Amino acid sequence: MPPSYHALTRASIRLRLRSSGVSSRAIALQNAKVLQARVISNRLPKRPIVGFNSPGGAFPMNRRDFNALLAGLGLTFGEGKIHHASATTSRVDVFKLRANDWVPNNPDLPVIVYRNALEAGPDREAVYEDLFSRNDWPPQWRNGVYPFHHYHSLGHEVLGFSNGSARLMLGGPNARTVEVRGGDIAVLPAGTGHCNLGSDTEFAVIGAYPPNQSFDILRAAPTAEQSARIHGLPFPKTDPVQGAAGVLAREWHPS
Repeated sequence: MPPSYHALTRASIRLRLRSSGVSSRAIALQNAKVLQARVISNRLPKRPIVGFNSPGGAFPMNRRDFNALLAGLGLTFGEGKIHHASATTSRVDVFKLRANDWVPNNPDLPVIVYRNALEAGPDREAVYEDLFSRNDWPPQWRNGVYPFHHYHSLGHEVLGFSNGSARLMLGGPNARTVEVRGGDIAVLPAGTGHCNLGSDTEFAVIGAYPPNQSFDILRAAPTAEQSARIHGLPFPKTDPVQGAAGVLAREWHPS
């Protein structure tokens, strides 16, 4: 099988190497403006060898460091090729939430939860960020979910759960409990209440929003202005997980 190639920018390689603790021998790569990673097939598929065309020459990298490097770039390795991670869902949960006490929710647009959509594990955040970016939902943060009820009026939100697990309550106090784990992705229309009821120490979340949308933290009933903003937000053109022909396009309709 011939080697597979993928162009990697110097900046992204250096960032990934430093954050993952990959061997210092790799720092010789910093002199190259653009690098080409070459995956050499061998009889030890669990220990692929990576060669970089750079002044530093080629050096071996074990599977764990190699996968961490690719994950940091939003890439995966399979069937002898380096490629962008793509979403594959075995189940999608869709449900609407009515207004609940001070939490407005969004009676017109349902919550969408994609189960087991992407690979999960430590250092997988960039895989989710890459998927959201390719579907025109720019990622804005890495964190968790706040342990108090809140909602947003400035944007629709997608939450990618890259690792760990948690019990969330969606819809405000005494509403709907939803368990999520690494690999799941949830789309919350503006106004949807959410709260972390409990999560493990590995729980990691990536937040993204449609273009020109963002988030605020609201913990009281919306003002007239905030309510109008929630219902007047532009519809995203694409599903953050499945693209133009995804579940969101079928389930979200103007009121």
